[in-house]
Amino acid sequence: MTSIAESIRIYKEIFEQSALFTSNDDRLLVIDNWLDVPNDWTCSGIEGYHRWRMLIRAELIAAEELLQTNDANEPLISSNLIAHWTCWMAIINPAVSKHPITAVNKYLMLPKRQGHKGKPKSVKVDVVADAGREWIRLSNIKLSSILAELTEIDSLITSSEDEADPVDQPMPVPFLLKLGHELSEASCRHIIHDQRPAIHLYLTRLTPQEIADSDSRVASQLETLSLYGIQVHFGIPTYDLKLSPKPPRQPLKPSSNINLDVSTIIAFISLTTHIHDPAEASLKPNNANEHVRAISNQLRQESSVCALFDLVRQTCDTDTLQFWTTQENKERTYSIMEKIGGASEKRRLDCIFDGGDFWQGSRYSDSPVPGFPVKIISDAGEDVATASFDDFVLRRAQKALSSDGNMGSAGKVTSHTLRTVIAGLERGWTTLTSNRQSIKALVQGWHTHLHNNSSIATFWLVEPRSLSEQMLERSDRQRKLEQPQDSNADSKQQTVNSK
Repeated sequence: MTSIAESIRIYKEIFEQSALFTSNDDRLLVIDNWLDVPNDWTCSGIEGYHRWRMLIRAELIAAEELLQTNDANEPLISSNLIAHWTCWMAIINPAVSKHPITAVNKYLMLPKRQGHKGKPKSVKVDVVADAGREWIRLSNIKLSSILAELTEIDSLITSSEDEADPVDQPMPVPFLLKLGHELSEASCRHIIHDQRPAIHLYLTRLTPQEIADSDSRVASQLETLSLYGIQVHFGIPTYDLKLSPKPPRQPLKPSSNINLDVSTIIAFISLTTHIHDPAEASLKPNNANEHVRAISNQLRQESSVCALFDLVRQTCDTDTLQFWTTQENKERTYSIMEKIGGASEKRRLDCIFDGGDFWQGSRYSDSPVPGFPVKIISDAGEDVATASFDDFVLRRAQKALSSDGNMGSAGKVTSHTLRTVIAGLERGWTTLTSNRQSIKALVQGWHTHLHNNSSIATFWLVEPRSLSEQMLERSDRQRKLEQPQDSNADSKQQTVNSK
């Protein structure tokens, strides 16, 4: 048993070092080019980690208070030091818990039994590792406790046999078998990447030799655990945490093939994207603040602050650039532009898909951006090989699509947005969109990328356009009504006159 002074030293060491430990890359794979919006696309951290550290802090405070009235060399009785120390060793040792770690001291629900009243039972997993693919359970049970349990079961069996009218009741299940059964049951409810999580049980105070020299029923229990799919380990390897500066990360880049949603297709053909001098445009929106903000942001973005096609040219590898979208998005864009599009925008809409002089009358006509015409993604998935992205977001999008867009606590996402995102994720393509809220809902809880050394972004966010386009179009139509029409009306549409 560890002394009070030594326990305090160990608790302090764990508490101080745990403040510096990190398992996850601290950013999500999202390029964010919104104006005036914080770029807070960071991982949500390790669930339960802060709460676990606060438990250690409470133990440390209690031990320090005990030291004030007791000798430092006295043993610390009723301490959770062993449990916390073994958990810390499991957390920091990548040979035990593969990074990224997503949860500590997590309780996972068991299937609710038929006829059982109340909340379903749960089983504890000390560390959820490898982005949910591995569960680490630590048990500090001693061999003496296992043998005592067997003795008690033997006593119950003997007592039952001696009774003239034995009571028909089930015999108690040994702790290790009960634990193994519960972990196995829980894993069936938490399928990830088409597989149950791998379960590792660390018997931190047992050795193989002790088991071999003991009651054969102990070894039999461990064999049964393997039938449950549980890998049993003895002891817990010690590990010295080495905190070194992280190497500089590569900036995120879009994939060569970029998946477009409706908002970006409309932005690509919008008058404000191609107008020669957007800074001189004078619009007459209504007094709604969101309309004024949307228009001013778009004009500011197009006035060389963050112009859309300039942004594409600066960010992408233009030698291999190709834009794609779904047939559904093409049809939706035509439907929208039929209602709000001007003549030049409708002409560009045809050109963006079918070819033709897309850049006619554009301020980019002398330096067109590659990647056009936009190609249509095949429903058969023939466009690209296997996706390279971690499929956490893909599976979340697929699940939401099957639930009418319901994302639980994250709200709802429209079905056509989900289908667009899924088309990009299935192929490992960056999806270019202005739909910030939907993307935030989809990546909630996302911890990592399968290939962490990759710098390819999953999503690329740009400033929303649709509202300002509509307002610009209304302003332009009003101008046409107020001025005499002439044969050069379409070219005049490209300049919004100051009133």
